[in-house]
Order: sequence, then C-alpha cells, then structure tokens
Amino acid sequence: MPRILIIDDDDSIRESLDMYLTEEGYDVEVADKGWVGISKYAASRAELVILDIRLPDVSGFFVYDELKKQDGQVKVIMITAFHDGNAIDEALKKRSF
Repeated sequence: MPRILIIDDDDSIRESLDMYLTEEGYDVEVADKGWVGISKYAASRAELVILDIRLPDVSGFFVYDELKKQDGQVKVIMITAFHDGNAIDEALKKRSF
C-alpha cells in the first residue's frame, strides 16, 4: 500500500487528511514539525509527502529542499492556509513536471 507522509502543524488539517487517506487505504504517517517530517521521511521513504509551507520550526521550502536531497524523485504536494503570492511563486519554481 502506498505510504503518504503529512507534515503540517495544524492539528485539524493533519488529522482530517490522516483519517481520510487511511480510510482510502493508504499507509499514512504524520509529523507536526519540519524536522520531525524530515526524520520520518528518511526512515519511511513515503511515496508522497503533503507538506505545509508554514511550519513552526522551519520553512516548508527548507523541508522540501531537504527531502529532495534525500530523494530527488520524491513527490510533494505543498499546501498552505495563507494567501501569500511570494510563497506561491516560490512553490511553483520548485515544481518538477
């Protein structure tokens, strides 16, 4: 079963995604901080990472770069609850399709 890692500091978002994806049959792991997510990715090599741009300890962009160092093929969906044009521009620059 595909593994998904959710890295988000918002409890309700993290729990909702975890519950929905688990019900859909995915193997889900969660992290509430960037460094925790980086460590969990190193241990699990999830097929997909859902990554919040704003985290309490480090930027989601930093986490993205660290995940790419571990695995250049990692698939990442970046999310945010904030409307921030600069963050959107930076996220679009990192896309790899």
